[in-house]
Amino acid sequence: MKKIIWIVIILLVIFGIYKFTKQSPVAEEAAPLVVTLNMQENSGEKGEAKLTEVDGQVKVVVALTGAPADLPQPAHLHKGSCANLGEPIFTLSPVLDGASETTLLITKEALIDNLPLALNVHKSTTNLNNYVACGDLIIK
Repeated sequence: MKKIIWIVIILLVIFGIYKFTKQSPVAEEAAPLVVTLNMQENSGEKGEAKLTEVDGQVKVVVALTGAPADLPQPAHLHKGSCANLGEPIFTLSPVLDGASETTLLITKEALIDNLPLALNVHKSTTNLNNYVACGDLIIK
């Protein structure tokens, strides 16, 4: 009987050490990818986007300074880089008054598997060929 008690105690100690020394996946998911959005075509608009995994989905928050008031600006995640934009693979909520928030139905790991990617903001819905800000997703 004493042997069983000691075995249970040893197993509980081993489990406790494992549980408290293992890095929590929640802490890893909480670290956002930050994308610097650089001005394009002398737009005067620049800022950043933060991509954070929340409950297995990626939340994309865009913040631009110098954006026009009350003018929706389409935004996308494109395959490729700002220097060589490919096709858009994710449509984001339009940037309005310098802000946008979108939830993508993809994990951060799956998004990273799609690299290289660039986040691009267009001048307006009627002027999609002009870009006002762009940033490459880079994993450091």
